[in-house]
Amino acid sequence: MPIPADKADHLQRIFSSPRELSRKVDAALIAGIQSQFPIEGKHFTLVAENVRAEPKTFTHEDEKEAILKSKSLTYPIKGDLKLIDKATGKVVAEEKDFSLMDAFHLTNKHTLLYKGNNYSVANQLQLRPGVYTRARETGELESHINTATGRSFSLTLDPQTGLFYVQIQSSSIPLAPLLTRVFGVGPKEVSTYIPVEVWDANLKASAGKETKYLSDLYSRLVSTSKRRPGASPEEMASQLKEALESSQLSPQTTQVTLGKALGSVTSETILRAMKNLVDVHAGRRPEDNRDSLQFKRVQNLPDFLARRFEKEHQSVTNVARKIKYELDRMDRNDPKIRGAIAAKPFNKIMSSYLLDSNLVATPSETNPVESLENVAKVTVLGGGEGGIESSRGVPMSARDIDPSHLGIIDPSRTPESSHAGIDQRFTVSARRDADGNLYARVRDNSGKTYFLSVHEMMTHTIGFPHQEGKRKVQAQVNGELKEVDRSKVDYWLADSTDMYTITTNLVPFLNSNHPGRLTMAGKAIPQALSLVDREAPLVQTTNDEGVPFVKLLGKITSTISPVDGEVTAVTSKHIEIKSNDGKTHKVPLVKNLPFNMKGFLDDETPLVKPGDKVKYGDVLVDNNYTKNGELAIGKNLTVAYLPYKGYNHEDGLVISRSAAESLASHHAYKIDYDVQDTSVMRKQLINRYFPGRYTKEQLDKLDDKGFAKVGAVLNHGDPVYVVLEKREPTPEDKMLGRLHKTLVAPYRPVSEIWTHEEQGVVVDAHTEGKAIRILVRSKKPLEIGDKLTGLHGNKGIVSLILEDHEMPYNKETGKPVDLLLNPASVTSRINLGQLMETAAAKIAQKTGKPYLIHNYSKSSNIADLKKELTAHGLDDSEVLVDPKTGKELGKVLTGPQYIAKLYKTTDQNWSARNVGSYDNAMQPTKGGEEGSKAVGYMEMLGLLGSDARKNLKEIATIKSEKNEEFWSRFLNGQPLPKPKMTFATQKFFDYLTGAGIKTSFKDGKITAAPLTSRDILEMSHGEIKEPTFIDAKNLEPAKGGLYDPSLTGGLRGTRWTHYTLAEPIPNPTFEKPIKSLLGLTTSEFNGVVSGAIGIRRADKGIFHLHDSETGKHLKTINLKTSMPIEEREEEEKEHDDDTL
Repeated sequence: MPIPADKADHLQRIFSSPRELSRKVDAALIAGIQSQFPIEGKHFTLVAENVRAEPKTFTHEDEKEAILKSKSLTYPIKGDLKLIDKATGKVVAEEKDFSLMDAFHLTNKHTLLYKGNNYSVANQLQLRPGVYTRARETGELESHINTATGRSFSLTLDPQTGLFYVQIQSSSIPLAPLLTRVFGVGPKEVSTYIPVEVWDANLKASAGKETKYLSDLYSRLVSTSKRRPGASPEEMASQLKEALESSQLSPQTTQVTLGKALGSVTSETILRAMKNLVDVHAGRRPEDNRDSLQFKRVQNLPDFLARRFEKEHQSVTNVARKIKYELDRMDRNDPKIRGAIAAKPFNKIMSSYLLDSNLVATPSETNPVESLENVAKVTVLGGGEGGIESSRGVPMSARDIDPSHLGIIDPSRTPESSHAGIDQRFTVSARRDADGNLYARVRDNSGKTYFLSVHEMMTHTIGFPHQEGKRKVQAQVNGELKEVDRSKVDYWLADSTDMYTITTNLVPFLNSNHPGRLTMAGKAIPQALSLVDREAPLVQTTNDEGVPFVKLLGKITSTISPVDGEVTAVTSKHIEIKSNDGKTHKVPLVKNLPFNMKGFLDDETPLVKPGDKVKYGDVLVDNNYTKNGELAIGKNLTVAYLPYKGYNHEDGLVISRSAAESLASHHAYKIDYDVQDTSVMRKQLINRYFPGRYTKEQLDKLDDKGFAKVGAVLNHGDPVYVVLEKREPTPEDKMLGRLHKTLVAPYRPVSEIWTHEEQGVVVDAHTEGKAIRILVRSKKPLEIGDKLTGLHGNKGIVSLILEDHEMPYNKETGKPVDLLLNPASVTSRINLGQLMETAAAKIAQKTGKPYLIHNYSKSSNIADLKKELTAHGLDDSEVLVDPKTGKELGKVLTGPQYIAKLYKTTDQNWSARNVGSYDNAMQPTKGGEEGSKAVGYMEMLGLLGSDARKNLKEIATIKSEKNEEFWSRFLNGQPLPKPKMTFATQKFFDYLTGAGIKTSFKDGKITAAPLTSRDILEMSHGEIKEPTFIDAKNLEPAKGGLYDPSLTGGLRGTRWTHYTLAEPIPNPTFEKPIKSLLGLTTSEFNGVVSGAIGIRRADKGIFHLHDSETGKHLKTINLKTSMPIEEREEEEKEHDDDTL
């Protein structure tokens, strides 16, 4: 039944608060721990009562300290333990407030902080228990019976024979005995579901083998703990029936797929599944869409933890086993709980989940939007957690957008990688219930808000919003998109924003963009850097209440007032507020809180002053991602759609010097050092053992231990830390030490150098203990090669920075534009929303306030914008002038557009040939941000299109592998060697040779032919005659053996060699061509090879086949007619042996 919004408190928002999710995690852990008690020992029973969580309030300062010190943010779950003597029933020991485990604090970013790193947990879509019928790619029909408890299996139908099978993993067992022997089903009952003749064929196929098939089913469907060795057929049938009927299916699912709500596997379940198989084969019913959300349930962190207890995960059973062991070891005369039972015995259950689960990730966190968006991340992957093991196991059909996603899953926010359609995002209004059922927000025709389940969404007519005044409207009718009469609509999607997630909803005029560009926009926004001089966008999208999304996100990511009251003090570290009840609340400010990898959070500019009145939730201070309390991750730059001398071809961008300087970005770095047993941290020793390596100015920036001081300004080449580590003297050291002790250094210097061109400032450091961590901030200017993006997936690379006086300027105002974009890129990318944003931003500039747009609300984006521009006396185009020639460039579409700077800056994209090792194909093993880069397919096409053949040849030969000779000559200025075949290519051809294929090159073509005995002898360096590999006396390679260096080249095997076979055989690789050429069947060929069939020459080119044992003539082969003249002549020269 539809749930009215005012009665939907039991439905949980996907975008719920961290506190709400924490409460659910605590409840799952408490229930799980309670389920493990009582624990029975031989003499004592351990009982837990009053199990409870004791959450702590952690500040941002606590969070930063945990990150610096590589600690976790946790709070205890405690209980009162009682030890009961089983003999007397009396309580013999008690412990109040016993710590059972640590639960992890959920930060405001919805992350768990474990050992200094933030972890996020994805939601997971799981297939509901039920019966699903479909055709496999092989054409075989399958009814998959997915059980919640018990063994899942499939029923299959072979369309050719009409036989049904029970398939359990790779085993296929005839189905008939399961119905006849286990459930006692007769022909009359079966005939109501499938044709009689089909059933008769199945009975006939299993006749006489029923007991064997019953035993096969018994061994696969009954759990090992319940199977009885030597069970009779009757016992097996009874246990099979019990196992199947005790399994659990979802009645809601079987109502849809089987036509009846069935909660377990019964004879009726199987018969209805068989009927579905027959009907699908006959075309009388469609296949079940297993990818529909009506057959899915969503699971999140509380569900995963609860399942660990329910399914008795190894981490849970280990705890129970260990406690039971300690109970049995207790002194019966003086039993004590504390000391015998370790504190926090259940700790590993949650920590092992964070480390082991595929659903847990460490977000890069360039900005806070990524962490917030990860709250809505949902995937079908997650082996071991009820999901699919890997992306290779997800069929392409399962990646498609499904009608059931409407209002629940964003159709555009998915990766562009191999996980496309696998990792997705929930919409801003999606909800779920306690069982994992999903709900979408809708309104009825009277305007009242409801929440509908997926099943209800798929069985009603759901109209799309913003179609007021239309008689015919766009709607989804029973899962299909149609145009219907307005009166036929049952419910309307509550709002257009309900179709998308947070990032997609930030895109203005998104309905004018290609969906692929929305995918890119959703990926790019979380990668936007914090800018020094940032702005909120001039064009802002709003929700159905008219509130801009940048304001909502600004509030979520900012420090807010915890109460209604008056500001009494503002300092650099906190803001004091006196609440209406007279209490003073000190609100700490966030200072340099590092994210996982790339970003940080820093409260910069207070928005309040003493005497200001504030309300609960008001933003108190701007941080490095907000401006006036609104999300600000970019700049409003004046763009012009104008080609510029090829520099902005495709995704190239031309930017002015002043605009480039305004895009300076904040960067944060975490620099770590793990203290070793051999570490010596004394700065005074550095100059003693390594004089002149560091300047006095550089060493002055280090503390006494050798770590950069807080506040130190680092220049390029400065050490962030210098530590000495003891080293073992080498034989050479010992020789030098005899000459003079100063010639041998007992230490080696270990350092981290500041390699960035811009200055870095040390903002915090932890230099105690084993884990050292230093935080450094810098401001990086925009450079050529940096990546920028708008809000419409219109990414680009800065290809040219022009001085302001060189940029085309507005004829009327004389102001140069900030950014030149290629107009052709708009049509090729089909993201016209950027043009509309530019026009709308001009209106915002004119009015002095943001232009608010509620996506899909305009009947026509273009027509409405034109009217608004005219009303404000504006034009979307301006006359631009070339400053060099003074000529007018005509009217060009010009105006402000919101531009963000992405993390992929120039210094992150360098390639190093001398970093890392090489694999067994002599190719570089280290990739990533600091290793060698591969030339992708698109880059290769670009080089081909530009006729850069020499570059391609160099990439494919010299640069593709280890090539010491070339680089040595290059460095020494010597003549360079000609490119040769790469090791990987040679290895490929060697593989072919090893497989019996001879390759040759001629006229740019590769020819493959069978490798003959003559070819092998020509290649060979000698015959292997010795069967032993190594001489046992001296452990040297045996002469004439497989490792003989003179034959094979030794262990590396760099030379070809050969064995002499006792009996010649044909080349196995060319078995098929040989059979075809000689006209032999497979059995005849195998007979000749094995010697069962002999061959005698009757005449030149004519051979007789005979049975070797009886001498009976079998076949004559005449090769004369098809043999080329040269081969015939060669044949005539052959030695005239009677038998080949």
